[in-house]
Amino acid sequence: SVRLGYVFVDFMVKESGGESVYPELLQPGTVKGNQNEARYYYGVYVHNRLITQTSEYVFPIYLDKTKLKGPYTFYNWRDLSELFYKADESKTVTIVRVHRLWLETITLFSYIFGVQMLLIIVVLLYRAYLSYFTKPKFTGRLINLTLRRRIHYSLLGVVLISFLIIGLVTIVYSTYQYQQSNRKKLQLVMQLVERTAQQYLKDRGAMDNNETFEKEISSTEFKYFITSLANAQKIDINVFNATGILKVTSQENIYDKALLARIMQSDAYYMLALINRSIHIQEEQVGRLSYLSCYVPIWSYNGRVLGFLNIPYFSSEKELSFQISNILVALINLYAFIFLLSSLLTVFITQWLTRTLSVVINRFERLSLTKNELIDWPYEDEIGMLVKEYNKMVRKVEENAAMLARNEREGAWREMAQQVAHEIKNPLTPMKLNIQYLQQALRNDYPNVKELAAKVAESLIEQIDNLSYIASEFSNFAKMPEAVPEEIELNDVLGRTVELYLNEQDVKVTIEPFADPLYVYADRSQLLRVFTNLIENAVQAIPDGRAGKVSVVLTKDEGQVLLSFIDNGVGISADVVDKIFQPYFTTKTSGTGLGLAMTKKIIEFWKGTIWFETEEGKGTTFYIRMPLFRRS
Repeated sequence: SVRLGYVFVDFMVKESGGESVYPELLQPGTVKGNQNEARYYYGVYVHNRLITQTSEYVFPIYLDKTKLKGPYTFYNWRDLSELFYKADESKTVTIVRVHRLWLETITLFSYIFGVQMLLIIVVLLYRAYLSYFTKPKFTGRLINLTLRRRIHYSLLGVVLISFLIIGLVTIVYSTYQYQQSNRKKLQLVMQLVERTAQQYLKDRGAMDNNETFEKEISSTEFKYFITSLANAQKIDINVFNATGILKVTSQENIYDKALLARIMQSDAYYMLALINRSIHIQEEQVGRLSYLSCYVPIWSYNGRVLGFLNIPYFSSEKELSFQISNILVALINLYAFIFLLSSLLTVFITQWLTRTLSVVINRFERLSLTKNELIDWPYEDEIGMLVKEYNKMVRKVEENAAMLARNEREGAWREMAQQVAHEIKNPLTPMKLNIQYLQQALRNDYPNVKELAAKVAESLIEQIDNLSYIASEFSNFAKMPEAVPEEIELNDVLGRTVELYLNEQDVKVTIEPFADPLYVYADRSQLLRVFTNLIENAVQAIPDGRAGKVSVVLTKDEGQVLLSFIDNGVGISADVVDKIFQPYFTTKTSGTGLGLAMTKKIIEFWKGTIWFETEEGKGTTFYIRMPLFRRS
């Protein structure tokens, strides 16, 4: 065999780093997933000397061998963690992760806070949903909130909505700026590649006509030049001839896999070859992955198009996502702080805004018919208008109350005068008749005039006693004697009252006392009057011919005393039930009709209530409920 010469094969490695033009879909398996993550940095040492590193972290030039304790050595410092991996006797890989504990803590808090806010919003929406679909009749209000809550939530809602709007606008604007930056970067790189390629072709006389151009770009030297230029700029370069057929590419892998056709995009060819544009940038796709592609024509000396340069720029989606996530983290941290600060401020703002309303509400709660305090508000605003109307209403209420009281007093006196006149007129008539009869007897010298005078005198004394009784009843009702409150044991008082009726012939009065002492705080004489009146009415309600029974029952109910006065009398007819406690109303042939009215007045004075249940023909039960007095 004869040695004819030597063949040298020069292998060049195209580095695949963080700025690789490979899209993530097309990267080889050995490269995919090894991109430098945030805050992770690595350096490679050979013979304890730094050979290569990633990112901006400053690694020492020489490795400290004392740190190596085995194949894997891990150190966790305050601000960073270090992992040393001894690949072989000469090579060591160092991985460093920088800790930002304060930022991570704030970010974690912000995310937790954001999740809590989302949960609160979901709960509020769920409550609104339940209010809308579960209420039998929708009132138009999904959630009932006070004015203070509505102001509070409105202010917080403005902050939250502004955060969402600013975040959305920031993301859209950042994406737009990123895309514009990529376009500008692509244009600058294309200008550099265009000048370098044209200079190379000029030096080799390949720009005279299509034949010399086709011959040159098909040469191995040109392919080597394009690959070297692409590696130096960390881009991909495609060269098409005048008809749009791909002749040279720095990335054969994409075309070998038939992911892209070896022809120029028709839109770009139309814009450059037919419209004669000097540069054209458009979006293209490989599957679902979009990328920018820049085209420029290569002109001959006489102005004819020889071919086209193309640079596809695969902007990393990870880089854009990382930038957006950084922006969102910063916004979330900032707005979490602003939201908390706003929550505190809105509490003070709502309290300040509703303070006067609270004063008005408090005054409304204490509003009486007389002696109301006016509200002073120095500002002429909406609250000032409300305060002004409140003060006007208070004056009007007091004027109307005074007028109503005057009218009621006049009406009461008229009614009282009519009732007194009626009650006095009744005994006066027989008194007048008796005196007239006595006068006639005296004029005519009746023989029994002395006996007749004694009988008339007895009748007059009886009628005068009746007038005295009527006057006392009206006086007692008009003005009750001054009360002397004390602790009263009801079992004892009721027992003494019932003892007064033990000698009744036709009615049996009994009492069922409570097992334990029951105390109330009231006036003893007034309660005796009430109990006597109710038992007396019960006894008088028993019709003739019926074995009367009156029972007095004393029990305790939810911290209160309950007294029941039960009779088996005639009951109360339905047409007079509503009038029982009215003054001057009575169902008896005698009396003033003030007994039950006075009874109700006494019970309500001591914070109690009185009512009754009746069944016509079978009997009536009167109930009294009074607060139980707890002895200290």
